Amino acid sequence: MTIPIERSYALENTREFLRELLDPKKTPRIPKSIRRKAYWCLKHFPTESTIKEAQKKCPELFGGYTPKTFIDPPEGWKYGFPKVLPLYVEDIGKWLVENGYPEKDVEFALSHSTMWED
Repeated sequence: MTIPIERSYALENTREFLRELLDPKKTPRIPKSIRRKAYWCLKHFPTESTIKEAQKKCPELFGGYTPKTFIDPPEGWKYGFPKVLPLYVEDIGKWLVENGYPEKDVEFALSHSTMWED
């Protein structure tokens, strides 16, 4: 039996497979007729954003969608940011330090970081 999230994974994996069929460097021995069929299948295939929308609107069919929250503190690139902020984090300042951000800059970062969801 297929569970909802597996259905979403199947769509994502099929889209990637069709893309690989179109790339002669990844699949050099594929006949042109197969590449053409892959192109036409992919032309109206659900995009990643369409699948996410389906997960939100119909979780019983496609699994629930949990957005990821990203955080990018000032000059965070020096310390490997932006990073996904885990859902369980209660103290963002402490988490920033645990993830390599300088403790002396945390207070400034707490009011000047960029955060977004994907």
